[in-house]
Amino acid sequence: MLDSLGITNISQRSRNRLEELVSLGKNRVGKFAIRVELEPVVLPPGGLFSGRTYFNIYFEDGHGRRSVRPVIDKALYSVGGKGVLPWIEIGYYRPEVIFKKGEGNLSQTTNIAFTDEERKLFKLLGDFIPAGGHMMMPYDLDDTVLSRMTFAALRKNIPMVATPIGFLLFRIGFTIPFRDWYIAEGGHEGPRKLQFEKPLTDERKKLVREEIIDELTVFIEEFSEAKDVELVRHCKDNAREIRDRIPK
Repeated sequence: MLDSLGITNISQRSRNRLEELVSLGKNRVGKFAIRVELEPVVLPPGGLFSGRTYFNIYFEDGHGRRSVRPVIDKALYSVGGKGVLPWIEIGYYRPEVIFKKGEGNLSQTTNIAFTDEERKLFKLLGDFIPAGGHMMMPYDLDDTVLSRMTFAALRKNIPMVATPIGFLLFRIGFTIPFRDWYIAEGGHEGPRKLQFEKPLTDERKKLVREEIIDELTVFIEEFSEAKDVELVRHCKDNAREIRDRIPK
């Protein structure tokens, strides 16, 4: 399968990891089956596979109909190496899942934004990344409610972990808010995005937990709701749930 996609001259470790990524498609997200597809890789003659490849995730409904477009489109996966652990950068996320009904232009749309299906989808990817790895998710690449609310929250200096994207990443195991890539540094970083990491050690986990609790407590108790009331309340609800979930 990998050879047919141009992924040749590849180590056994990388081959195993890519096959495991595709095999995530054996899982279900609620009532939907998922399909993970790698994109072809173009290598020069004799060139080594870099360890990075794009992939897409489609949904399939109970009638065997495949979503018209990927739910996650052009996500980038790296198997890691040279001291860097595996990571994923989410590309376009489209929570409005569209299925054709068959005749004419009729279609059926299911929106999974802020649902259990959304969390389960991302948790599958999160569980695939080991401790010490990270996940990045853009907030200005598409026009979804998740991106719009996150963008607005960050502009108001709301803590990263309390924003909709930060809250999603935290809930799937990436509990270290590492960086807001709000300025491109050289032109290769792509869109603005949040980067969260999985803690590698218990010491690191404990230290970050204490920092998060302090930051969220200040946000909950002192941040004004005078403007953008619904957005701020949403983020405060996220903050309270995170604070309550963190073991004391």
